[in-house]
Amino acid sequence: MRKNTRIDTSQKIKILFFDGSVAFGGSVVVLAYLFNNIDRSRFEPLLVSGLDDVSLKALFKPEDVFFHFKRKLNYVERMRWIGKCPFNWQWFYKIWIYTFTIVQISVNFVPWLILMLRLWLHRPDLIHNNNDGCASLVAHWLKIPVVIHLHGLNDTKYYKHPQVKRARRIISISNYVAQEAIKSGLDSTQVSIIPNPAPEFVPDLTKRWEYLAKFGVMPGQVVFGHVGRLIRWKGQQEFLQAFRQAITEYKDIMALIIGDDVEGFSQSYRHSLEQYVYDNNLADQVKFTGHSSEVLRIMSYCDVVVHSSIEPEPFGLVITEAMSAGAAVIASRSGAPCEIIDNMKNGILVDPLNTAEFASAIVRLAKDSDLRQTLAVAGRQMVAERYSPQVFAKDMERIYSTVLVEHRSLKSGNLV
Repeated sequence: MRKNTRIDTSQKIKILFFDGSVAFGGSVVVLAYLFNNIDRSRFEPLLVSGLDDVSLKALFKPEDVFFHFKRKLNYVERMRWIGKCPFNWQWFYKIWIYTFTIVQISVNFVPWLILMLRLWLHRPDLIHNNNDGCASLVAHWLKIPVVIHLHGLNDTKYYKHPQVKRARRIISISNYVAQEAIKSGLDSTQVSIIPNPAPEFVPDLTKRWEYLAKFGVMPGQVVFGHVGRLIRWKGQQEFLQAFRQAITEYKDIMALIIGDDVEGFSQSYRHSLEQYVYDNNLADQVKFTGHSSEVLRIMSYCDVVVHSSIEPEPFGLVITEAMSAGAAVIASRSGAPCEIIDNMKNGILVDPLNTAEFASAIVRLAKDSDLRQTLAVAGRQMVAERYSPQVFAKDMERIYSTVLVEHRSLKSGNLV
């Protein structure tokens, strides 16, 4: 006799989200959009997070935090430890990493034990691995179905790992990430593409010039904002090189470098950017704002927001956020931005490593206010139609429901 595998809609589906981020970033922002828009009459979202206290409080409600796991010796310390390996011998390198792993497990053993006990007592229906390698292992131990959210690229070994192969669904943030993963060995039947959502934001420009005046911006100047963590591959250096060339053709422009190295990896990179500004006499026209919790508001104060990643971008959340904020956009054409931007219709695509091409785009938008307005309006309309947080949440809900039906069918011995 065929057993009923339909989901009991009288009971909320309990989903546990694992996020290993230790600081503010794109993947955890996307997760916050999901928590804010998921249908709570059907789903109960719960979070295991390693975020700092300030970011956690800003992004999530206290009642949604199942376990705040601020791990000792997290992945930031791990990367620093690896970077300090004194020898290049392969055998020594392995021992160096294993040593860190053993110590890391030891110092986090007690909180892990507490977390596992709580999971045993408050068993979720499904685990969503947002950005934490331990989530899939926990799901396997507890025999709970898991979905993995791919926010970026991984090496080939990752896609062949048993924990990845056991995932009920792999959610990719872009077609680019999905295709690269499939090329690396991921089973295409596991993959669903759900683009990141864009925020719903209503620009208010009443305090625009008052705010910009803090950075020496004068009314009438065209403001270019570069938004992103200050790390090498985000391309701030390439933007500054193009900006330096652009001001030889159009001087009435300002650049705001918005962001910081929130994870503490690359303070030396920020210093090199500041040194470049000093060496090239750009201090009056380039200002560093640091990290801001009001980045959308600052984007709305910019005439143009620039994205200039020099490595393929998995998605480009800054692009859709800037469009929502009402700014025109210049973006790197490498990776997923080509899926968002229709060149010269809702933004401009450039090669950040081609300084002349990049500078030309800056000059063109600086001189042409009508083009800036056209691109900004088209971009804002496009993200409202294609990247709605509500549509994003509904798409995720369908994945969860499908995965649970499949899981229960397999448990009951029915064909899916």
